[in-house]
Amino acid sequence: MKPVTVSVLIPAYNESKIIGRSLDKLCSFFDGSSLEYEIVVCDDCSKDGTPDVAKAVGSSTGKVNVLRFTRRIGKGGTIRNAVQVARGEVLLILDADLPVSLGENVLHAVASAKDKGGLVVGVRRMLTGGSYGAARRLLSVGYNTLVKLLFRTGVRDHQTGLKAMRVEVARRVVEEVRSDGFLFDTSLIVNARRLGVPVEAVNVEWQDQRSKGESKIVPARTVLTMFMDLLALRLSLAFGKRLLRLKTVKNGGVFVDGNSGRSYPIVQRRFNVKRERVMNFLRKVYFMAAFGRS
Repeated sequence: MKPVTVSVLIPAYNESKIIGRSLDKLCSFFDGSSLEYEIVVCDDCSKDGTPDVAKAVGSSTGKVNVLRFTRRIGKGGTIRNAVQVARGEVLLILDADLPVSLGENVLHAVASAKDKGGLVVGVRRMLTGGSYGAARRLLSVGYNTLVKLLFRTGVRDHQTGLKAMRVEVARRVVEEVRSDGFLFDTSLIVNARRLGVPVEAVNVEWQDQRSKGESKIVPARTVLTMFMDLLALRLSLAFGKRLLRLKTVKNGGVFVDGNSGRSYPIVQRRFNVKRERVMNFLRKVYFMAAFGRS
């Protein structure tokens, strides 16, 4: 498969209701630009037929590749692995429901990441939409305030579903990201700052595309897991030193590249500790808190 200008990475878990519409919108948008592109759906072991819907769009457009993971590893975990097989010169990460409006801001993010070699992050200028109520608004403000106090990133919004960077920059930064869960986006920004990668913020119009009650964010559960993630990240980088080092692990799972049919071992990064059984137990508790039993 020949290289392309941009690989659009879409992490997805049980998104069959919206993924087809989102992929159609993305294809229409990029077909109207001058960019050569591919869309990579990173399916995190969905149970509702999400990969089948995505493959159907891919069959009709020839622009969609589906990476099917055989076990659930989280949004950050799927992106970490997808970076290794994406064909784009620039990687653009977007949420599956496309809450960020597609327009010049997206094209600017891709162009800036390509020309300047930094990390471009979306910052929400307007927050509207069906499931974005007072609880999520308060959660967002509180979370971003805490991140700024702990890490001083210089960015006011760490969770917006738009990130862009050159593939070689992505491989550097993602290699050291210390979370595969909710904290992935924040850890990406913190890591870029630590590695001296320039971070540019672009304003985006943000509108929740999910109807009321369809949001996958459970406030109480999210507060718990985000706090756990932030605490682990702050401790691991305390005083400018890595108190908790990472190791690369392969645990038997694979992901299948829909274009080539090849299978690749799932690679994850975990804290390198002696009491691995205790850490495995804590990971199970974490995933129960973060994702429920599904």
